[in-house]
Amino acid sequence: MDGTLTDSEPLWEKATYRMAALLGRELTPEVRERTVGASFPNTFRICCEWAGFTPAHGDYERYRDDSFKYVASLYQSEDTVFPGVRALLSELQADGVPMFVTTNTERAVAIDVVESIGRSYFVDVICGDDVPVGKPDPACTSRQHAALAPLPRTVSCSRIPRRACVLPSTRGAARSACRSMTRSLCQRRPCLSQRSAGTTRALVTSTEWRRRISTAGLRSCPRHSFW
Repeated sequence: MDGTLTDSEPLWEKATYRMAALLGRELTPEVRERTVGASFPNTFRICCEWAGFTPAHGDYERYRDDSFKYVASLYQSEDTVFPGVRALLSELQADGVPMFVTTNTERAVAIDVVESIGRSYFVDVICGDDVPVGKPDPACTSRQHAALAPLPRTVSCSRIPRRACVLPSTRGAARSACRSMTRSLCQRRPCLSQRSAGTTRALVTSTEWRRRISTAGLRSCPRHSFW
C-alpha cells in the first residue's frame, strides 16, 4: 500500500523522525533507511536502540498510539493516492483480477487509507496486526494465498503462489513475496544519497505498472491475483 498505491512513505518518515526525537536522539538518514517499510514494532526497536532508550511498561503502547494518531492526522490533511491508481484498479477489477492489500501498517491507520482509495476494489486487506510477524516474514503473503483458496479458480490451491503476483515498494515486501514463492514486480528506488539530497522518490507510474502487468501475463490470464 505505502509507496505502491499511495505516496505515504514521506508521512511515515516524518512520524519516525518525530518519534526518535521524543525518545531522545535524532535519527540519521542511514538509520531511518532501516525503518522503511518496517512494521511498527521493528521501527520502535530500531529507534530505541539508536537512542539508547530502554522502554518501560506501557511505553511501547504509548509511542505506538501517539505515532498512529500523528500519521492519521497527516493522512487527513494530504491526498496521497497516486494519480491513475483508481483507473488502473478499475480496469483490473473489470478484468476479474482478485486484488488484495498487504501492508505492515496496522489496521487502525490502514483501513481509512484503503477506504480513501476504494475498499470495493479489494477482496481483503491484510494489516500488520493481523499476523504474528510483519514483512519481510511471509506470513502476510501466505495469508493471502489462504484467502484465495475459496475463490472460483481453474487451478489447484497448491499453484496459487505461481498464479499470483505481488507489487512491492520495499525490499521487505519483496522478500516476503520471495519467501512465499510468489512472483513480484519490484519498483526501482533511488539510492540513499539521492533521497537525502531531497530528490523525489522515483516511483513507477500507473502506466508503467500496466506495462509490467501485461508483461507478466496478468492481462492474458485474468485468474491471476494482483496484490
